[in-house]
Amino acid sequence: DSVAGYYFGSANLSQHGIPNFQRLTPGNIPNNRWIAISKSALYAEPGFAWIKSQKLVARVGNSMLLYYIK
Repeated sequence: DSVAGYYFGSANLSQHGIPNFQRLTPGNIPNNRWIAISKSALYAEPGFAWIKSQKLVARVGNSMLLYYIK
């Protein structure tokens, strides 16, 4: 599986043990992958509104939300 994510930060997540990480872009709906997005990005960026209709899999820490898109 691969991971697409969006958060307000500068860390290169592929260097932290997250395999196949790609930056999620607003309005782009990826198929068959994990989505990690910060709560602030989800509600601040209208292009991510489609994620709100997906089933939340887990919360990671205080600010990250994890979804799986089929």
